[in-house]
Amino acid sequence: MCCRISYSSYALERAKWQFKLGGSIEVLAQGTINPSDAAVIIGGRGQEFEAQEAKFGFTGKEGGLVINARSESIFTKPMFSSSALYRRCLVPAESFAEWDADKNRVEFRLPGKELMYLAGLWKISEDETRFVVITAPANDSVRSVHDRMPLIIDADEARAWIFDEDAAKKLLGKTLPDLEQLRGEEQLSLF
Repeated sequence: MCCRISYSSYALERAKWQFKLGGSIEVLAQGTINPSDAAVIIGGRGQEFEAQEAKFGFTGKEGGLVINARSESIFTKPMFSSSALYRRCLVPAESFAEWDADKNRVEFRLPGKELMYLAGLWKISEDETRFVVITAPANDSVRSVHDRMPLIIDADEARAWIFDEDAAKKLLGKTLPDLEQLRGEEQLSLF
């Protein structure tokens, strides 16, 4: 789940303002962020939020990309456990996309909000920063398309998610918000 993320320069400026991020956030890509693309993530240094560039996906054992981590096992799986303890992040997104059973792209947005934050983990691998998106069991608003959905962290939960391990563990079991589905003739099919 969560194999495409979309955001614009406006969304990044909103995140910069919301988290009082110093300096400039370079817009690495706009529109759809695919696995292995560079994107902006928000992590922490000391007790301050910090934006950084990262590539979407951890390198797996077989050399392929692992783009998601299950919320139920991030603290126990060797690939994720160190990041779950020390390197949690937020991935700004205006929407994310998945494909339905008929191979049609379906975008999901948070109703009434311009921006949402997907829970993630990051690490340094092969001299570059990489991230994955954490997924949880899908709620009713997503389940017709996929059985998993990103763990969505509210802006007022961000400090707890990034800086407090015990609070982060509690957030893994939070009730996820209902999302709106965007389907349309203009959207691309997977095949």
